[in-house]
Amino acid sequence: MSLFGFLNQSSGHVPLFNDLCMYHKVDRKNRILLNNIAQKFSPDNPVKIFLDRECMQRAIADPEFSNFVDKINEFITNWFDN
Repeated sequence: MSLFGFLNQSSGHVPLFNDLCMYHKVDRKNRILLNNIAQKFSPDNPVKIFLDRECMQRAIADPEFSNFVDKINEFITNWFDN
């Protein structure tokens, strides 16, 4: 396991994504949701969902994520509104 993605940079963004999920105490079920959002809206840089509100807002508008709107709004509130 890396420390914020710095110890294993050869794997790209995956270690940093995992570290940010751990930092924000994201459980496995929601980590899968975040990964799906990242793959759809920021495939080249999945970490962007932690930094850019727009990625999460695009997920809310996407019918594929309609069952997860409340959880996505919770992420937005916790990460961007505090």
